[in-house]
Amino acid sequence: MAKKIMIVDDAMLMRNMLKNILKKFDCSVCAETGSVEEVISLYKSSAPDIVFMDLILDDEEQPAGLTLIDNILSINKQAVIIVVSALNQQKISEKAIEIGAAAYISKPFSEQKIKEVLLTL
Repeated sequence: MAKKIMIVDDAMLMRNMLKNILKKFDCSVCAETGSVEEVISLYKSSAPDIVFMDLILDDEEQPAGLTLIDNILSINKQAVIIVVSALNQQKISEKAIEIGAAAYISKPFSEQKIKEVLLTL
């Protein structure tokens, strides 16, 4: 059965790249957004198996993704959140793992890295 995926990234190019890769690994994208305001309602309505999330959204300077991880985990303690973040955000990505993200993938990412992370879940 295909894994249902939600993608959270304010860059449409990144969302499209992830969608194209995920299709190859028996995954279907059930929701996507680049807006902080839409994440929680989309999460609740789509009930994804996995969330791929960037941490910096809506051209902000503070990583709203950290708060969103907390919010999603308060809704579903078993939520699987994979952070997809730029290389220069490694400390923030490590913080995301501390608060409950399952893994992080550095941008730019490869198809192989996505596959490796999916196989660990």
